[in-house]
Amino acid sequence: KYTLRMRMSELEPLLPASFVRCHHSFCVNMEQVTELRRFCFRLKSGREIPVSGRRFAETKERYLAFLGSQL
Repeated sequence: KYTLRMRMSELEPLLPASFVRCHHSFCVNMEQVTELRRFCFRLKSGREIPVSGRRFAETKERYLAFLGSQL
């Protein structure tokens, strides 16, 4: 774990393309995602990360594009 003192809006542009901001408080590395369900990601660790309703459509689109690029 890392602790950073910056706004998510400042951090987002610094992250690799495999990261998606799925919630006001969460950016997720899609390489660690095993499943996208309605309003949450399930990670390889078993943890569930919320996906906000406002960001769900864009998050789903980016995740499906990511999966397609992995083929």
